[in-house]
Amino acid sequence: VDHIPLTGARCAHLEASMDGKSIYASMNGADKLARVDVSDNSVTYYDAGMGPDWFAEAEGALWVVDTGAWTVTYINQKTGAPATLSTGPSEMDEDGGVMGANGGHIGLAHAGPWVFVSNTPLDDVAVIRADHMHVHATLKDIPGASNAAVGGVEGGFPYPR
Repeated sequence: VDHIPLTGARCAHLEASMDGKSIYASMNGADKLARVDVSDNSVTYYDAGMGPDWFAEAEGALWVVDTGAWTVTYINQKTGAPATLSTGPSEMDEDGGVMGANGGHIGLAHAGPWVFVSNTPLDDVAVIRADHMHVHATLKDIPGASNAAVGGVEGGFPYPR
């Protein structure tokens, strides 16, 4: 057991990589994602959008949900360079008001080349094609879509819940 301090903010979401070599922590107070190398406890910080929360590794990248904007931040793990994809309205809601933060934790999951993002206040799920880096579709009218767990029969097509 060891204590590894993170600089700048506390951890919002924490996960180990599939191979067990890294631990990732989103730090929404600092707009960063931290990667801890388990072999030596060294920490690398990535710029990770506005209020990073849930995240996933997919297609050689890190996909991070932003709670401060309707976006997902894509981080190239080799270069550390971030890019953003819009998953909801840009600035105005349907009543003409300015959209604020997504609100609360926003679920994100991946299966193969697909990344699923639950936009809870919009009652929809954005489906991102990770290998092409674009929003492929938006599944509408899913009331309270707060989690983006992925399920499916063996060899079948994944779908969000």
